[in-house]
Amino acid sequence: RLDERAGIASIIVVALIVVTVLPSPAGVRLPPQPVRVAILESPDSIFQVGATSIPQDLYLKLGEPTHIVIPLSPDFFIDYPELSPRSEVSRYFRFRLDSGGWTFFDLFKLVNGLKASGLKVLVGVFTKSKDLLVSYGMQGYESSWFRGNQYLVDKNDRMAFGVMLPLNISLAQFYAQRVSTAVYSIGFDGIYVLSPREGLVSIGDVEWIEPLLVELRAHLDSSKEVFLDGVDPSLGGDAIERLMNYADYIVIRSPIWLREITSEEPRLGPEYMEQLRAVLDELGGNRKSQILYSVNVMDFSSGWLIPAIQVQLQVDTLSSLINRGFVIYFASRYIPYRLTLDSSALRSGA
Repeated sequence: RLDERAGIASIIVVALIVVTVLPSPAGVRLPPQPVRVAILESPDSIFQVGATSIPQDLYLKLGEPTHIVIPLSPDFFIDYPELSPRSEVSRYFRFRLDSGGWTFFDLFKLVNGLKASGLKVLVGVFTKSKDLLVSYGMQGYESSWFRGNQYLVDKNDRMAFGVMLPLNISLAQFYAQRVSTAVYSIGFDGIYVLSPREGLVSIGDVEWIEPLLVELRAHLDSSKEVFLDGVDPSLGGDAIERLMNYADYIVIRSPIWLREITSEEPRLGPEYMEQLRAVLDELGGNRKSQILYSVNVMDFSSGWLIPAIQVQLQVDTLSSLINRGFVIYFASRYIPYRLTLDSSALRSGA
């Protein structure tokens, strides 16, 4: 994985590229596809404490998303029964501007204010017990509950969903119960399952995450959407279709340009595109409409920023194959260029 200690240097290098190769005033043009998801690193990425809506100029700059994803650490769901309106919840964020500020009631108001403005709001659910990032101070998250129950995680800090708890239920059942309770209580429109950053690349990965997906689907009614990210096209059509039995949308993993140039993730070229085309050819029409692609833009916590020209290449390449929609990683007021929904394509019927 990209050396997080080099995060600041990486941002500086890429910022120079961004300045040298200036985007047009419209920035990156996004196709007017029906599902447009913006994942936040945390509410601090966009909102001030107490906010209930996205400022219109920022909404337009972020490509007019239809869905907003707010990721929360595992301890948020585990601690949920003990939380009160005044409980501080910033400690459950992946990215923090300071150590406090947001209360449970602030989060509740934000979610329901965004819904009132017509957006769908999903809660991001991590599948690792921790993901600490040393960049611009300590960012990321670490679950104190899992730290005290190490038998429930594997050597890579992934949750061991099949392990049984003393209550005679599996970890997958317990976690899904806690997540679904928060979803209904706060009013989220669904769940966005965040796979580990290395993605789901083998049948073993499918078998690892499947128990959680089964339980989430069992605890949620059909009005709640379930998204699963990090699905690599190398899995093949059969394995991906297996995941579609539990998820409304599958988000195909795209290599991150900055990791490609540092040899961390060298597999973007013809091989990746051939695998993606093969998967889409295997899936029928209805199944194909469940596929979204990821657009890597910026990860402030990890210390990477993709130049606009490279983001546009991602969008143009992947939207030529997938027409249902996309997911932006990560939406933020700190992105130095615009992500503009291409209304001219909409008018022309593209």
